[in-house]
Amino acid sequence: MMHQFKTTLDIIGINPFVYVPEQILKDLFTRAGKDKGHIPECIVINNNQHKQTLVKFSGD
Repeated sequence: MMHQFKTTLDIIGINPFVYVPEQILKDLFTRAGKDKGHIPECIVINNNQHKQTLVKFSGD
């Protein structure tokens, strides 16, 4: 299943990040069978595909 949403790319120090909508985040962690930790994901930013890791940061 593919989720789509628009957001702004932000940065903490040198680390880029986005806030994932809560419902999408819950679904991704449910599908991964976990409630924390790293989840590998394939994302598209400006029509460019990237492999990244989804990680909760301080509860966000």
